[in-house]
Amino acid sequence: MFQFLSSYQKGLIFVVISAFCFAFLPVFAVFAYREGINRESLLFFRFLGASVLFAILLIVKIKKLRISFKEVFYFFILGGVFYMLQSNFYFASLNFISVSLAVVFLYTYPIFVALFSFIREKRNPGWMKITGITAGFSGLALILGIKNMDIRWEGVVLALGASIIYSAFTLFSNKVVKTVDPLISSAFLVFFAALSFFMIGMVEHKISFPSSWTVWGLIFGLAFFSSVLSILFYLVGMKKTNPTTASAISMLEPVFSILFALFLFQETLTFLQFSGIVITLSGTFLTAFSKEKNLKY
Repeated sequence: MFQFLSSYQKGLIFVVISAFCFAFLPVFAVFAYREGINRESLLFFRFLGASVLFAILLIVKIKKLRISFKEVFYFFILGGVFYMLQSNFYFASLNFISVSLAVVFLYTYPIFVALFSFIREKRNPGWMKITGITAGFSGLALILGIKNMDIRWEGVVLALGASIIYSAFTLFSNKVVKTVDPLISSAFLVFFAALSFFMIGMVEHKISFPSSWTVWGLIFGLAFFSSVLSILFYLVGMKKTNPTTASAISMLEPVFSILFALFLFQETLTFLQFSGIVITLSGTFLTAFSKEKNLKY
């Protein structure tokens, strides 16, 4: 399948599939919250289910597990810290703001990727990236500056926090997944995320079993579609392309999520809100697709 496509083109398709699957994440989460499950339990069972599914794939696909202790430690940091925090912040934000706003704030992360790259690697952002960053923050300012708009700032802070953490995850993970099979890296990411949520839930006594088959079905959706497929396709796609391109293509995810929210939750957007979202997403697209030049000192 896809034999007529280049490796780079296949990578683009994989990231699109990842974006579509990941777009269901806030939808499953909101429906699960409505069924009464708490955030800690939902996230624990999401990653536990994903860990089981990845373990099955590893047994079937991988004959010999080739991974060093150093790489395992890196995945502990990526999954048990970065991905755990990003998921926790993102899911928490859905309790305060709409799905549409949460995904827009989350997907400002290419802007933070660009800023961190400039600070860390001393790269000249160029006029396109500067324009994209300016547009992205201008769009956010427009959204947040709308009067009489029901915005709870806790949700804004949590969603933007998830964005910053995800940008760090993107930069750090690219250095690791280049040397590890994406199936193995995906399995370790969700396993350590599940382990972190289990430890947090046990300490805070917040882990409880779902009370209905509806919740179990939503958890399966989170584990299979929005965890296993989305993570695996994203990592494979990023490996075949690069983190900047993967970040740009994955910007389809907020578009999909907003469409789902408008249809399933009857969310409405004013003209100014819609304008702010378009400006923000346009800025992130421009930021992600622009090229950089190394600074000479």
